[in-house]
Amino acid sequence: MVKQNVYRDKFILQLQGRDFINIIIIAITWIFALILVNPIGDFPLNDDWAYAESVKHLLETGDFQLPGWAVANLLPQVLFGALFCLPFGFSFTALRFSTLTLGLIGIIATYGLLKEVSHQRIALIGALIVAVNPLYFALANTFMTDVPHYAVTVLSLYFFVIGIKKNSLTTIVISVVIAVISLLIRQTTIALFAGYAIAYVVKNKAKIKSLIMAALLFVLLPAGVQLLFSAVFWPKNYGNYGVKEQEIVSQLVGADTSAIAQFAYFALCALLYLGCFLLPWLLIVFALQSAGIKSQGRKIQVSLLLFLITSVGVWLVVKQTRMPLRGNVINDWGIGPLTLRDTILSPPGTIPNYLAAFWIVVTIFSVVGAGLLLLFLVLSTIQLLTTKGIANKRSLILLSNSTIFIYFLPLGISFFFDRYLILLLPLLMMMVLTTVGKIPQVKLDWKTSFVSWLIILFIGAFTVGTTHDYLSWNRIRWQAIENLIQEQQISPRRIDGGFEFNGWYLYSSDYPVYKNRKAEIPWWWVEQDDYLVAFSPVAGYDVVKQYSLENWLPFKFDRILVLQKTDVARLIANPNLDLEERE
Repeated sequence: MVKQNVYRDKFILQLQGRDFINIIIIAITWIFALILVNPIGDFPLNDDWAYAESVKHLLETGDFQLPGWAVANLLPQVLFGALFCLPFGFSFTALRFSTLTLGLIGIIATYGLLKEVSHQRIALIGALIVAVNPLYFALANTFMTDVPHYAVTVLSLYFFVIGIKKNSLTTIVISVVIAVISLLIRQTTIALFAGYAIAYVVKNKAKIKSLIMAALLFVLLPAGVQLLFSAVFWPKNYGNYGVKEQEIVSQLVGADTSAIAQFAYFALCALLYLGCFLLPWLLIVFALQSAGIKSQGRKIQVSLLLFLITSVGVWLVVKQTRMPLRGNVINDWGIGPLTLRDTILSPPGTIPNYLAAFWIVVTIFSVVGAGLLLLFLVLSTIQLLTTKGIANKRSLILLSNSTIFIYFLPLGISFFFDRYLILLLPLLMMMVLTTVGKIPQVKLDWKTSFVSWLIILFIGAFTVGTTHDYLSWNRIRWQAIENLIQEQQISPRRIDGGFEFNGWYLYSSDYPVYKNRKAEIPWWWVEQDDYLVAFSPVAGYDVVKQYSLENWLPFKFDRILVLQKTDVARLIANPNLDLEERE
């Protein structure tokens, strides 16, 4: 029997008219949101100044070099970003558009993946959920590694699922090649290779041939690639590369009961975030799959769901906490870390929260979503125990579940930012769909449909509005800094312009970022802080200029201030100071 070419038949010839329409809907949604937020601006965001440094170095010297602040492999992302810089030269705008391009590819890949385990309607809604996700959309407007890694990883996962379903080794090899590219962006792709190995062996019943093939493709190949990459590029880098991996290994080896308790806490935090992000999609899937089961089974599921929701809600009440629970991208004011002196070093509780009512609503969404995810995890475990004869189903459930666990394990025992969770979105949706099996294509009741789409619009409005505001205040921040440097001839070494500015201009691996440093001293490479850029007045500084901010959504700050240290006020008062003293 001749094996069919699954790659050709499935990916090209079997795309139906409705698929093209759905992809166009996805693309139009993505482009429309980008027009609203205006991603143009030659300034870094979050950690992406470090990754941009590698692109700049590559364009100037032709040599790839890991930046000292980076912990990711980064290579394919740097090459792709450099490609976008070729027409007009290096700029953060060009790098941002490289990520936005990969962001759209990632959403389309998500649609393809979900269609392979369900039908078009569910796949389209799932893809749109990713498109309007606040973490995904905000990170796509940066040169951070999260979205490029997501796009390449999900594309690999898409081909692997096809290969498993159609017994096509060729398609699986294609997925592995793409996964290697993903590994060269971020080392966390190791979790995906582990999931591939488990799924492949289960599908092929642990035969000697399948074990050897799994060892070659999913263990030896990625291990060899990572070791080779480290051997070639690690000696050139004297910063953070490799440090995180060493910390995680030591924590895994020395894990005790406190580590288990921490893992459980972080896992519940992650469930709350992911439950909130996926809530409208989960409501639709739950309603549709409930229509296909008997009344008694439906009652049991609803009872279990109510118990899980109540349990999560009680836990939050006991902890006296609410969303957002983790840091970095999403905070009390919307999206994006507030990386200026007055907000980074402010003691907890000193920053007013005008969005308390909003976050209470979000917390309720999160509790319901977390309950639904826990329900499907329970059902998934039951499926694994009861579907011994269905190789495809078991292998796909194991693929999603094992990858989720292996990916989150090092995060749960060490530390994780909220942005690390976006890769779990397609994996959890895949887990849910492979667990429930064939979803009846019945008409959804109008109440569930209305509530779900209302939540999607609610999330989308929050995502677009706060991303716009995040880009807007950073644009004004850099305008204020450029005016200081260009108009007043102030050296960057005398300015604390916040994390991104000082990282881009003054990063040094010798700076005491975390150790041997007083708490009140900035950790972001400040040499002299004669001038500050801040949201609000700071003791010991005079306001010399202010810039108004235009925000779409409620925000604590309505201006950017340029501050000058009081003991150097003479630098402006006396214009006869020579240039050397100014420098």
